[in-house]
Amino acid sequence: MCEIKLSVNFPKIQIVSNSETILKGINFKLTGGNLYGIIGDNGTGKTTLLKCITGLQDEKIISAEGEVLLNGQNILKLNNGEMRILRQKQIRYIFQNPSDSFDPFRKIRFYFPPDIPEERISEYSEILGLPSTNEFLSAFPHELSVGQLQRIALLFALVSRPQILFLDEPTSALDLISAESVSNLLCKMADEGGIIFLVSHDLGFLKDICTQIAYVNEKTLSPFITKTEFFDYDNMNSDYLRSLIDSYRFFYGK
Repeated sequence: MCEIKLSVNFPKIQIVSNSETILKGINFKLTGGNLYGIIGDNGTGKTTLLKCITGLQDEKIISAEGEVLLNGQNILKLNNGEMRILRQKQIRYIFQNPSDSFDPFRKIRFYFPPDIPEERISEYSEILGLPSTNEFLSAFPHELSVGQLQRIALLFALVSRPQILFLDEPTSALDLISAESVSNLLCKMADEGGIIFLVSHDLGFLKDICTQIAYVNEKTLSPFITKTEFFDYDNMNSDYLRSLIDSYRFFYGK
């Protein structure tokens, strides 16, 4: 498989109604085989950035002029049909609240295409610590916990074997054991050449899983750097990053 490359360039992301800038100077490149993490305070535009990259933002509310090149093709120029195929075959997005992703009147089985081998579903679900395949596929969303739905959303995304996976707070509803199982599957996808791009408030999780990390501050995104560089406290030149690491050390004791 050819190496996957994603290039993102947004000079400005703004609110349409008042032209207020949410983010500016966004410019970075991602390559396959890596896990990229973004951290930042609430309301700094992390989720908005994910939605703009994937073309999921409401264009009546958020303006994002720029380009997102997937292996040289600007995916933001695709029509609705082409974008739908891209999301089915190459790019998957997992929302922060998985409950909103499921129709309460449809069983979970509805979301898994018949061409996906059930053996693959069983393999991934076992790694994620889900109930038996028949049990959760036959359940309605309200019969499952939020944590189970979060893992099922990840399962649904991964069994289609996308090239790029975007995740918004993927461990927000998970216990430590479930979070570890999620980490294992994400690392597996990266080992197979995929790109993992996630935002999280859990700096410990990012440290455990990511190969490169960036942070949002003052309406822009820092360059992605290795996690070794990110946590190199003695050589930091950013007061904001230093405060992040201080908070991490306070909560994790290291």
